[in-house]
Amino acid sequence: MKIAILGAGISGLSCGLKLNEFGFEDITIFEQDSQIGGLAKSRIKNGYVFDLHGGHVFNSNFPDVKTWVFNMLKQKDWKFQTRNTKILYGNRLINYPFEYALLELSEDEAIECVVDFITAKNKPKPDNYYNWLIYAFGDAIAHKYMIPYNEKIWAYNLKKMSIDWIDGKMPISNVKQIIASLLKRNSSKAEIPHATFYYPNKGGIQSLINIMAKNIKAEIVTECTVVDIDKIKRKFIINGQDKFDLIISTICLRDLIEAVRGLSVSVRKKAADLKYNSLTTAFCKCAKNDISWFYIPDKKIRAHRVSYQGNLSSFNCPSGNGSSATLEMIGMTDPEQDAKEFNRYRKIDNLKVRNIIDSAFVKYAYIIFDKGYKHNLDSINKCLDNYGILRTGRFAEWKYYNMDVCMKRAFDTAGDITRKYK
Repeated sequence: MKIAILGAGISGLSCGLKLNEFGFEDITIFEQDSQIGGLAKSRIKNGYVFDLHGGHVFNSNFPDVKTWVFNMLKQKDWKFQTRNTKILYGNRLINYPFEYALLELSEDEAIECVVDFITAKNKPKPDNYYNWLIYAFGDAIAHKYMIPYNEKIWAYNLKKMSIDWIDGKMPISNVKQIIASLLKRNSSKAEIPHATFYYPNKGGIQSLINIMAKNIKAEIVTECTVVDIDKIKRKFIINGQDKFDLIISTICLRDLIEAVRGLSVSVRKKAADLKYNSLTTAFCKCAKNDISWFYIPDKKIRAHRVSYQGNLSSFNCPSGNGSSATLEMIGMTDPEQDAKEFNRYRKIDNLKVRNIIDSAFVKYAYIIFDKGYKHNLDSINKCLDNYGILRTGRFAEWKYYNMDVCMKRAFDTAGDITRKYK
């Protein structure tokens, strides 16, 4: 069986490797960029390791995923660490998550947040994301942190966003946990999901991508955008040349639908209506500190998150040159100007940006779950199921998957193919 995989990111490479394990080897992977990796790309600039599209750390609740990853890139080649995440609240850093750091606020603010949190569930059950944040956290926590931060990260009207994507993505605190964090007088001890993680010792997250590509039995064709897919007598023809028995797409649904011949105008319109955010990252030198990353709800500052890439591994910065940070900003921006703006508002010495080392832009970074997405997605999936193209991964399934879930979904897809064709 001749198989085509669209996209050489985490999902595409994971699926290809799993198919190899099940005995499939006639595989071609098409990648539009010159560098493989998708959202998990890294490059080295002036001795500094830069994860191009935000910090990508690894952990998983799936034992088979962890075992599989550590069989490729040995566990000794990863640095295991406890995350030290913060929130820039006003002019100072407080611990994350916000609801466990109430002891770091003024007494009046803390009381307001706790009372509102307790009484929030008396409100009507919400039908949009804005109201859900108030329902889940109370007015005070929502308006002090949750709403302003989410308005930045989504750059979309929260009242027009659905809430059916939230399960598993937005951990909800309870009164007992919040009271405990206050009484213990130590918000840094709060139990949060993914409190620990792994990061490669050398080469950034690209080191995992590279070893996946080294191990895979497949032809990887880079700088090849799939712009035309046709189906003739149960064979798929890609870009008018190559014929395949099966296509597995990990690319964005919008681009896939645009490439497939013979689809209705209605389905094409539904795909074009799927909403997303792009991401610009500015990579900077900075002072040494012990922070993993921090979140910025302040609308005056362009970045929504700063990841201290230099702190993730001792090999990420040239020896003796402080640390490095990645400023993450939604949309197409001017990273140098944004870094200057960020520096202008900083009030804490260890947040100071020294100079830009590098920058990157990615078109598809975050899915926006507007109220119409599910209706559009149902129609698109039905159409592609009938056409016979399989999909796996964040933008291929239009699901907010982390890296490990993308791997797990790729495993599932490879397993489904094996059960059907072997």
